[in-house]
Amino acid sequence: MLNIIDRVFDFFSPETANKRLRARMANDMLSRQYDAGGRGRRWAGRKASKASAEAEVGTQKNLLRFRSRELIRNSPEAANAVSTWVSNVVGDGIRGKIQDNLLRNAWLEWTRSRQSDFFGEMTFAQIQQLVANTVAESGSALILRVRSNENNLAVPFRLQVLEPDFINQERELTLRNGNEIRYGIEYDRVGRKVAYHLYETHPGNLVSLKGWNRSTRRVPASEVAHIFHKTRPGQHDGVPLLTPVMLRMRDYDDYEDAQLVRQKIAACFVGFVLDQDGPVNSSASTEDQQPISEKFEPGAWEPLPPGKDIKFASPPGVGQDYEAYSRRQLMRMASGVGLTYEQLTGDYSQTNFTSGRMGKLEFQAKLTQWQYQMMVPMMLEKVWDWFVEGAELAGLTNDATSLIHDWTAPAPQLIDPSREVKAYRDAVRSGFKSISEVVREMGFDPDRVREELAQDRDATDSLSLKLDSIPSHTTTAGILQLDQEDSESEGD
Repeated sequence: MLNIIDRVFDFFSPETANKRLRARMANDMLSRQYDAGGRGRRWAGRKASKASAEAEVGTQKNLLRFRSRELIRNSPEAANAVSTWVSNVVGDGIRGKIQDNLLRNAWLEWTRSRQSDFFGEMTFAQIQQLVANTVAESGSALILRVRSNENNLAVPFRLQVLEPDFINQERELTLRNGNEIRYGIEYDRVGRKVAYHLYETHPGNLVSLKGWNRSTRRVPASEVAHIFHKTRPGQHDGVPLLTPVMLRMRDYDDYEDAQLVRQKIAACFVGFVLDQDGPVNSSASTEDQQPISEKFEPGAWEPLPPGKDIKFASPPGVGQDYEAYSRRQLMRMASGVGLTYEQLTGDYSQTNFTSGRMGKLEFQAKLTQWQYQMMVPMMLEKVWDWFVEGAELAGLTNDATSLIHDWTAPAPQLIDPSREVKAYRDAVRSGFKSISEVVREMGFDPDRVREELAQDRDATDSLSLKLDSIPSHTTTAGILQLDQEDSESEGD
């Protein structure tokens, strides 16, 4: 139906009136087809933003980062959620396979010692753990390649891990060469990162007497590894792991504090002395009044003076829905951070093998995304490229194409080894999986496993030992395997 404005447009500009009518009809049809497209009271107060990923993250990531750290410091659920993610993503370190022997030895020397750390305090596995923890807590992490001329290094550089706070997000301008600096990151004309503008010191470093050094340095992107979980196209930084559940965790902590105060009040089992005869006559001597004990002992009888009575307060009990409500809230928190309820709380009272296995498979799929879609491409492969460059400068290799083929993540813990190992064995014997694939899924290097198996077999054969642990000696049923000489002699 046309209103007054539509009639005016229809009279002076029929084309504009038709556009308005078509737009109104389209909105009406959309609202009738999709409940999510409606504008009723049920959607009142909900914030729907049309901002890009960069704008959405850039304007709020500082506040999200600060709130995340506060929750991790004070909320046991938040601290456990981050700790669980980090321990499963990294474990004892994500390892790589190197074909070149000389390069492999240099890599092992550089990663297993403290040569890779800028401060000389951590191994490369510990650096991985620190990076994963920073990403979960702050949304992202930075690694700088710091070139060094120290003679004791296998390759001439170290790694320095920085929090994302070092990025000068107030720096926004367009340069003469056409590059743009947005939220402290410099992009070229096509939108690729070319440099990071970093503070010399942490902006929250208020302990130093010199205060915070606001000077900024430009670091080329080739010298920086920026690690974060990317979920939207055009996203150039990440948000903390706890972002979807921060408010819920904060409210749950307040609820728990209220319950604790309630029980503390209940523990103060207060008694009241009532005077049945009214107030005591002021003219009467207080010496004639029998005192009443303020404390009671088990099994004691306390005589009361005439006209006195004692009544006890009824303490408040735990709410009937406390356990169900807490469990429901914890389940939603676990879902929001990608964990199972059991992982978040440590409560396995209602878990069996099937439910535990299903929850583990779901978590493992999410875990793989962090390992092979974030840690490997954003951190490990970039560090490996730096290492190859350093190895060439040190004269360790002339082949820059020597790459790590298979990155091996930590082995997932088995819920029921007797069942799961049998399932792996059946998959291999049925041809669904290779032995190497199963070994990698269990978190080990197939080449290293084969080498150790060969070494164990040769060592036991040299001593004429027959062990159940070596398949060439015994079958799975424990029957002794016959070697070639024994089978020929038995045939004779």
